[in-house]
Amino acid sequence: MSEITAARPRRGRPVVSPGPVTADSPASLILAVNVRRLREERDWTQDDLAGKTGIARKRISLLETKAQGRTLATVDRLARALEVTAAELLTPPAEAADQ
Repeated sequence: MSEITAARPRRGRPVVSPGPVTADSPASLILAVNVRRLREERDWTQDDLAGKTGIARKRISLLETKAQGRTLATVDRLARALEVTAAELLTPPAEAADQ
């Protein structure tokens, strides 16, 4: 998977585009990268993750591609389904791999 970073489209909402994610990246972007990475490591589709979390597939898609749709409840549901901690979802990928 390519590296991810935030860009600013119309209306000032962040989107996901190629580039590095670092410890200084916004938490929402780190979450987006980690959710996609962990989902793909499990060979799950967005529909699979939606079924395990009760979160609509469209919302998961928005979370992964536009870093949108994050609430603490969403983070908790994603962490439980992916069997990781909320902290792991919010840790930049290079640091997550070291744990």
